[in-house]
Amino acid sequence: MLNAKRGELFLVLRREFGERLEEDALTSQDEKIEIGDRSVSVLRQDVELERLAMKRRELRRIDDVLERLDQGSYGLCEDCDAEIAEERLEIVPLATRCVECERRREFEEKRIEETGGGFRAGFRDIRDKSEEGED
Repeated sequence: MLNAKRGELFLVLRREFGERLEEDALTSQDEKIEIGDRSVSVLRQDVELERLAMKRRELRRIDDVLERLDQGSYGLCEDCDAEIAEERLEIVPLATRCVECERRREFEEKRIEETGGGFRAGFRDIRDKSEEGED
């Protein structure tokens, strides 16, 4: 199943990347595009590139899972080494963490997102305190 999904993603990426190259060649030939049209075109290209990047990340995740299968570590949580529940793997075959570790990771990501990022948040706090002292 993973190999089939990998092959499908690879073909989609190959086709869409080829289409993007053709579009870029056509766009570069028409230099008289108005600035508004150009900005819309650039935005559309950014969205398309991000979509392709997401597919590429998924392809990389599939490769990682296939490598874990080869190594015999598929189905083991990469954080705590506990077995990942079979039901979870059936629903999310690319899962690399048990439910508890995945919840912990998602909670931590959300916390960092809300505070503005772990390392940077410390600097923001220092800056905020120095601004308070200046008042």
